[in-house]
Amino acid sequence: MKLRKNTITTIAFFILWGVTTLMVTGCDEGMNIINDPIIDDPKTSLDPVLTINTATSEGDGSVMVSGTSANLPAETTVTITLDGTVTAATAIDEQGTWLTTVPAKKVAQLTAGTVTVTATAVGAEVTSSFEYAPPELEHEVPEPVPPDPIEPHENDFVGQVVEPFLSEGHLSDHARAVQGVTLTVISGERAGEQSITDEQGNYRFSDPAGETLQLHLRTEKEGYEPKEVIVHRNERTTTLADGVAFNRDRLDPQKNPGTIFMGHEWPDEVRFILEKTLLPHDLLLIRTDELGENYSGLYAGQVGMVMVVNSDCLFKTIAHELGHAHQHAIAVKEMGSDANVFDWEETAEGKAYLTAQQKDWEGVGKISYDGGHFLTSFENMAQTANHFWNIEGKFDTPLCFNTLNLEKEAPNRFRWAQEWLNKKYD
Repeated sequence: MKLRKNTITTIAFFILWGVTTLMVTGCDEGMNIINDPIIDDPKTSLDPVLTINTATSEGDGSVMVSGTSANLPAETTVTITLDGTVTAATAIDEQGTWLTTVPAKKVAQLTAGTVTVTATAVGAEVTSSFEYAPPELEHEVPEPVPPDPIEPHENDFVGQVVEPFLSEGHLSDHARAVQGVTLTVISGERAGEQSITDEQGNYRFSDPAGETLQLHLRTEKEGYEPKEVIVHRNERTTTLADGVAFNRDRLDPQKNPGTIFMGHEWPDEVRFILEKTLLPHDLLLIRTDELGENYSGLYAGQVGMVMVVNSDCLFKTIAHELGHAHQHAIAVKEMGSDANVFDWEETAEGKAYLTAQQKDWEGVGKISYDGGHFLTSFENMAQTANHFWNIEGKFDTPLCFNTLNLEKEAPNRFRWAQEWLNKKYD
C-alpha cells in the first residue's frame, strides 16, 4: 500500500515526539534516582547536644534544673544561668544526665514571673523557661534566750565558739562565729553551769576572783556535732575526740585560749565511716551552699576539716572527702605529725593500693574513674573508698551517680579496701 508523503511525515513526527518524551522523562527520573544528594543531618553523631528536661521552683525557694546530653563525655561541666544573672554549675554523669539545685539565696535575686533558663557546655547551648514565684516567708525561729546577764568582770573565764571557713578553695584567715551554742560544765566544782554564745560566738563564765584556770565543757547546738573540750585560761583548747593527732597550722583559732572549733552534725548515712575507719583527731564537717564553681567538696588538712556543698550527692561527696582524711591519718601515723595527705602514697597502705590498682588495670581493665581528675593515686583511692563504703547503694539518689560494683569491676581494689579501710589500726 502506498502512503502519501504528508501521511509519512505526520507518522514520523508523532514517533519522534513520543521517543523524545520518553527520553526526557526517563533521564529526569534517572537523575532523581542516581544523583539524589545525601543531605547530612546538621546534628551528626559527633555534635554535642544539651536538653533541659525540668526547671522547677522548689518550696524552699531553690530552683532545680535537670537535663540530658549527647556526645559529651562524663564530667563535662554544664553551666546554668537564670535570667542572665544567677549562675550555677554541675557535671554530666556516666548516663549523660545532669542536674543542679540553685540555692534559694541566689534565686532570691530574681523577680517573680517568667525566668529564662540557659544551659551551656562545650559547643552546646539550650534555653527554656519556668514561672518563678518567691516562697512565702516563714516565721523566724527565735535564738535561744541566754541566762540572766551577770555583771561582767575582767577576770571572768571567756572564750569564743567558731567554725572554720573556706573561700574559693583556700582557708580563710577568719573563722565564722557560731551563735546560740550552749556550753555546759560537765565536771569539777562548777558542773552544771551553763553559758550561751552571743552573736560574736562569745561565751562567759563568771569568775571575779580569776581562780578558774580551766573548764571541762560540752558544746551543743541543733545541726552541729556535740563536742567535749577542756578550755584553758592561758593555753590552747584541748579537744576530747578520737583520731590521729597532727600539727594544725597558724590559721587554727583553737591555739587561742578559750577558743573552740565546732562542725556541723555528721549525717547518719555516713556516721559508720567515722566508727570503722582511722581518721584525723577532731575531724570537722562544714556544710555550705557555695564552695566555688570547681568544687563540690574539699578536705582541708590544715584544720582536719571536710567541707561540702549541700547537694543531691551530699553523702557521696562526704565519703570521698573522708577518703582523703583517712589518707592524712595514715600518713601522720606512719610518717609523723607533720605529714600531709600527699605523703600517703609513700605509706604501706598507699603502696598496697597502687599495686592493687595496677593489677585491676592489667587483669580487668580500667573503669569509669581511672582517668582524668581521678588518675592521680590519692584521688583514685578516695573515689574507690566512696564506692566501697556505698557498697549497698545507700548514698545513691535518682539524681546522683550510681555506685560501681567494685567486687566485679575492680576486684583487687575491692579486696584492698576490705583489708585497709575496715580497721582503726588499734
